Amino acid sequence: MSHLDIHPSPQIARAALPVMADAPTVLPRPKRAPAAQADAAKAEMHITCQFRHGRAMVYDLKAGQRRFEMRIQATAPGTWGVAMLVKESVAKAPVDAVGATRLLAFDALEQGSGDILAREDWAGIRKALTAVRAL
Repeated sequence: MSHLDIHPSPQIARAALPVMADAPTVLPRPKRAPAAQADAAKAEMHITCQFRHGRAMVYDLKAGQRRFEMRIQATAPGTWGVAMLVKESVAKAPVDAVGATRLLAFDALEQGSGDILAREDWAGIRKALTAVRAL
């Protein structure tokens, strides 16, 4: 037998772990949110992805089944541009606007885009973009 052969290790006496008599054996499950709250959370506008594309910051947003893409970039010194694409729209042409600040460009986009989105959608987009300091 060589020194590389595996030898069975001697049995080590193992002491039983102390158990508390009143300790629960199964941890309680966390309570789930009611279905209405879960549906409301899914319907709220949130950013699913953000990345840089060239000189623009791109934000992919989602609310329920609706998806949007916002691009924010400096177009000239002292001028900002904001473009929006509604991804499931029949006409996939982006809508854009410019302004002296990102917020003014977003406001111009909201006012100049007509009735592409409901007021609640605009408020949700504004809230999500403000949360990441994009506006």
